[in-house]
Amino acid sequence: MITKLKKNSVKSSEVTFETKKSVPVGDLVDPFAPFKGVDGKTYIIAYDKRLNQSTNCYAFAMGWRYSAKDPYKEYIPGFLTGQKISVENMAELVKSDLEAVGRKVYEIVYDIPDELPDGEGYWIKFLHCPKKGEFDAHFMRKDKKSRRWIHKVGWEMAPKVCVRNLEFKSKEETLMEMLSQKYSRETLESVIHSMVPKSMYSGSVLIKSEIETSDSAGYTAIDENDIIFEYKTIFAMRISEP
Repeated sequence: MITKLKKNSVKSSEVTFETKKSVPVGDLVDPFAPFKGVDGKTYIIAYDKRLNQSTNCYAFAMGWRYSAKDPYKEYIPGFLTGQKISVENMAELVKSDLEAVGRKVYEIVYDIPDELPDGEGYWIKFLHCPKKGEFDAHFMRKDKKSRRWIHKVGWEMAPKVCVRNLEFKSKEETLMEMLSQKYSRETLESVIHSMVPKSMYSGSVLIKSEIETSDSAGYTAIDENDIIFEYKTIFAMRISEP
C-alpha cells in the first residue's frame, strides 16, 4: 500500500465538477444530488464506483484512490507507520501517514473559525463521536472548487456533500399524518400500535436540512436504527495534494 501511495498518479484528488443539471428543490437536501457551491455554480461529485466499497472517509479525505484489500488494517490513521489508532494522538497519526508518502501538513487549527483561510493544498477536518462509549471517528475534506465540505460515510456509501440537519419528526407522527385523512387519531393510534411493526413507527426521520456553510460545524449522523449521533469537530488540517 505505501508503495502505491508514494507512486500515486492522481494529479488532483478533487472529485467535483461543474454541471448544468438542476439542484433538487424542497426542504430536504439530497446530499448525493447536484448542489450549489459558494460561487453560485452547480456541482456534482464524480467518484469511481469501484472505490465506494474499498475506501473509507479517511482515504477519501486524503485523496487516496487505491482500493483497500483489508479494511481492518488499511486506511486507518497511523496505518502507514504501524501506529495504534488513538483519538488523543489523531493529528500526529495523520501527519505521520502524510510524511510516509512525502506529503506536507501546512497548519493545524483547533479553534476553528466559521471560514478557514485559503492557502496551498486543501483543508480536511477530524470529527469524533463518543456516544457509543467506543471510538468512532470521521474525516471530511473541503472541496476547493465548490468550497463545500464533502465526505464519504463508511466503506459502502458514495461520497456526498455535507448538510446541516435542521428538523426531525418522529416516524409515528409522520405515519399518522399520512393516514389522517382516512382515519381519526384515536383509530390511528390503535391500528398503528396493534398492527404495524414497531420498526415502522419508532425513531425519527429528517424532514428539513440545508447545505453546511460553516467550517467549524460538526456533523449529525443517523444510523440504520434511527439513532442520532453527533460528531464534534476536533481539528482542521491543511495538507498538500497527493
